[in-house]
Amino acid sequence: MRAASCALIIALSASGAWAQYLSQPFAPDEHTTLLAHYDRGLDADEATGSRRADGKADMGAGLFGQGMYATKGWVRPEMSLVELDALPRYISVTYAWVNLNPQAGCIEMMVRLDKVKNPEYFRRLMTYNEAGHSCFLALRPTPEDRTLKAYAEIAPGEAVTFSADLPYEMDEQWHLIGMQWDEKSWDLIVDGEIVASHATPAGGMPVPTTRITIGAHQWSGNVVEGMIDELRISDIARYGR
Repeated sequence: MRAASCALIIALSASGAWAQYLSQPFAPDEHTTLLAHYDRGLDADEATGSRRADGKADMGAGLFGQGMYATKGWVRPEMSLVELDALPRYISVTYAWVNLNPQAGCIEMMVRLDKVKNPEYFRRLMTYNEAGHSCFLALRPTPEDRTLKAYAEIAPGEAVTFSADLPYEMDEQWHLIGMQWDEKSWDLIVDGEIVASHATPAGGMPVPTTRITIGAHQWSGNVVEGMIDELRISDIARYGR
């Protein structure tokens, strides 16, 4: 069981993170299809499909032990910090497509965003896609504000998207960020609350045919600037139901 110090508990309470995640973050149950704590050098602690992610991790301090620094992703543990900083691009963290149920599910993670240096590009928290068939959860920053954006392309040229504000004041704090879907609605989740909703695409989310990438585009672009710790994918919607 990972322990959190009193100082960390106070800091996270101020940031809006829920107390339940301090003592038992994302406990597995019968609806958990993938669970990754990132603090034991494992690709995932549990998974319906393959637990393997691409590469191995060189992980810094996260919320509960170690975490994944999203802009560099997973690299060889023996790499030095100089080598890490010199990497030309993100090394993708990916999981098997069978860990995601298109009909009903929830993908959620604890995220600590760095201060945005270049607010002109998408920062993808999760994505899977190929031509005419894709889904992602991303941050859309501009110099003035930032939104959390969900997107699903269910057929070539036919897409559904919606968003919610994710203010820059939330940077450099740990927050739960995610999305969920079922026959009732498709929702964006921030700190355990539904912050925006849309009708779920007919037939559910696009069926994944590629691996699910965390922290970036699957081709190593649109990387998130910050830490990701505690990732859970479920086969039910977990909030407000």
